[in-house]
Amino acid sequence: LPTGVVRGVVRFAEGAQPPDWPPREGGLPVQPPPSPCSRALPGDLSPLTVSPQGRGVGPVHVALTGMARLENPAAPREHVLKIEDCRLQPGLVAAKQGDTLKVVNESKVGLLPGFQGSPFMQALLPGGERTVAVDFSGARTFACGFAAFCGRVEVIATKHSLATATDAAGHFEIRGVPLGQDLVLHAWHPLLGHRSSAVRLETTSKEVSLELVVE
Repeated sequence: LPTGVVRGVVRFAEGAQPPDWPPREGGLPVQPPPSPCSRALPGDLSPLTVSPQGRGVGPVHVALTGMARLENPAAPREHVLKIEDCRLQPGLVAAKQGDTLKVVNESKVGLLPGFQGSPFMQALLPGGERTVAVDFSGARTFACGFAAFCGRVEVIATKHSLATATDAAGHFEIRGVPLGQDLVLHAWHPLLGHRSSAVRLETTSKEVSLELVVE
């Protein structure tokens, strides 16, 4: 069946500032990174960026709900997480239940990344990689536990593929959107909360642009 595209941008209102993760002793959210990685950096507590042109914010999770059905659900995907200088990247992953995370340690020290609260963490040596199943739906934090800091990634898993993350300028694009259905577009980040907007793609208009503003 024919489908359409939803494009848009998530912006900060004029004067609004992106919040940071709360610091702990030493200025980091957890233990400091091990040597030879860089010690505390300003970005360690600042997961969100605001574009100077247009005040778009990223990365923010954007997803659609309300679909009666999806005729052509997307195949499972592999999302690559890199640990560079003991910092996980990217800061947010829009995944689908059944996807996988490929975690690659490009730091010069062994680290212990995994989903927070999971008892099944595994050391990852320099240059090493492993695959982690996204066998859940909802939001979970992927980070290093017990010992050294390695940043964090918010993994938001939906049961469908109509979700994405905004880029550094706040822009997003969702393809494969069913036509003629009353849907809701959601924007969410654990530091920002939730924003939403109604959206409907008609058969005569297969593309719609939306703007969600964070006050």
